Amino acid sequence: MLNLIEGIALLASVVVITASNPIIAVIALIAVFISVAMILVGYGLTFMAFTYLILYVGAVAILLVFVVMMMTVKEMEQQQDHGSGTAIARRVQKPEMRKEADEREALTGRTAGRP
Repeated sequence: MLNLIEGIALLASVVVITASNPIIAVIALIAVFISVAMILVGYGLTFMAFTYLILYVGAVAILLVFVVMMMTVKEMEQQQDHGSGTAIARRVQKPEMRKEADEREALTGRTAGRP
């Protein structure tokens, strides 16, 4: 049983290192913390396991989740185009339409959707 939990801890730690999405990395980190606590319970160190859970999962991992959420909000605010909708329109446009819009903006000196 401990070998299975150790394998889960190892797999989750690899996901923490290789995940490109920070939310996935934090969830995998929580899985590592929980599996390590289960290993400690398996060795008979129950107090250490619960202390580990309270300290790391209860404090550090939740703090990381909040930091990642705040980073995501700041990135979204930076990507907004102040309500004109051009940022969304650019993502939806086909490449040839985007090229025409860029040429039109260069000629007129204005961006689409703004006076």
